[in-house]
Amino acid sequence: MLIFICFIIFIETLLNLCPPITRDALIHHLAIPKIWLNQKSLQPIYSSDFSFYPMNIQLLYAICLWLNIDILSKFIHMFFGLGTGFLIYIFIKDQLNKIWAILGALMFISLPIVLWLSTSAYIDLGMTFFTTSSILFFIKFQWNNTKQIKYLIYSAIFMGLALGSKYNALIVFFYLNVAVIYLSEKNGNKFSISCCYGFVFFIIALFIVSPWYIKNYIYTGNPFYPLFNSLFKYFNDIPIHPLFCKDYTPELNINAITLRKILFNESILETLLIPIRMFFQGDDKQYQYFQGQLNPMLIIFIPFIFFKGYYKAWMKFLLVFIFFYGYIAFFTTRHQVRYLLPIFPFLCILSVFGFYAILNYLKSYSWASIIAKKLLILLLIGLFTLNINYLFCHFSKIDPIPYITGKVKKTEYLTKHLPHYKVYDYVNKNLSSDVCILTLFFGRRGYYLDYPYVHEPHFGINIIKCMIKNSHSEKDFNNYIDSLKITNILIRTDIAEAYLKENYTQEEINLLSTRIKNKLRLVHLFKGYALWEI
Repeated sequence: MLIFICFIIFIETLLNLCPPITRDALIHHLAIPKIWLNQKSLQPIYSSDFSFYPMNIQLLYAICLWLNIDILSKFIHMFFGLGTGFLIYIFIKDQLNKIWAILGALMFISLPIVLWLSTSAYIDLGMTFFTTSSILFFIKFQWNNTKQIKYLIYSAIFMGLALGSKYNALIVFFYLNVAVIYLSEKNGNKFSISCCYGFVFFIIALFIVSPWYIKNYIYTGNPFYPLFNSLFKYFNDIPIHPLFCKDYTPELNINAITLRKILFNESILETLLIPIRMFFQGDDKQYQYFQGQLNPMLIIFIPFIFFKGYYKAWMKFLLVFIFFYGYIAFFTTRHQVRYLLPIFPFLCILSVFGFYAILNYLKSYSWASIIAKKLLILLLIGLFTLNINYLFCHFSKIDPIPYITGKVKKTEYLTKHLPHYKVYDYVNKNLSSDVCILTLFFGRRGYYLDYPYVHEPHFGINIIKCMIKNSHSEKDFNNYIDSLKITNILIRTDIAEAYLKENYTQEEINLLSTRIKNKLRLVHLFKGYALWEI
């Protein structure tokens, strides 16, 4: 198992020596810190809602960019994943022994979704490290020594760091606040004492995350912006995205379940089985299959923790947390594997205890017991081979060796993995420094643009709608383009053309084309991309 862990770290190191190419890193995890450094300010960027998110981990990435070593951000994320594995190791070692502890750590760090995230400049593993630390310190406080309030304080500190990393941590924060009060009173403490514990936890965590919430409140009137805007708009004027038409603000209120029905025609049963399907189906590239892969080993051994003599009180606490977090995430987020990441460390812990329980239950020396134990071990090894297979497939997709050895240059490598990079490279080499570029249908990926740029949340759809709306008058159209305060437009033409043909008449499309040609000048035409100048 230790050799396997070292092999994983070696492969991840090779993969992390390549330039960042993952989607969200290019949209905001690295793109926002790069803008901060360019503008020498942490002020939010109104054209990007992501700049209002809590960004503890992006601050670390900003240091990497300041040092001009962007691959270092991928290593930081990898170490958060390894750190979470180490937390699992420490917890299980204290309960069982080192062998079982190593198994638990290996279960987590070899998960396909963790392998993928460990080679990406994301923030999910950072938040998971902090939430795992918070919950494990709370368990230590609650079930080991309630008089050691320092463990509750540690739990609150890590909870605050988690809240400052990602909004998803609010679910964990709510659960732990309730658990602190409820379990303390159940332990025999007076209600007033229990409330004091809860108050200490709440205040410490909130104090640590408060700079982000205060900043959002000052700039938008909503401390959780862009979340809960429908609520806070009754108390404050929530700013509208600067690229939206003044009298046209699009709203996408389709929930994830309805969206899956529209896109994939899933039955009610298929939708309800998503929490189980995630462990058996998965594809990194397909939203239909949860944009990530797991391993069924996380759930098939858990029922055995209920064997007599092996079940512990804290296990119920973790099971309730898993179902609570999973239920909230199921109905409030897109059905992606990584959004459930905070529950995976505890699934690993419970799976190890379940596997331990069933092996000990089969401790007799009868032939049946011996064969059953051998088969269980072979099953576990077989399940781990799924993770090994994923690691090799992921390595072959990224193909880092040619880049690391210098056979492939950075520009060539990025062009291979990012079709839009050739456009950005042309812009960076040929435009003047006083430009401001609007990107349309680029998926908001802007990290590799070295000049100021803007985009809107719906990838360009709203801009096109506003252009069509104003194209009936040349004056209105020109005024709208001028109001954008941009100098150039970068557009992915194939998607734009497909969207126009599907949603507008040929007459409207021809009129829009005429207005564009009168107001804009085509600077350069690439295969599938076009650069226009106002």
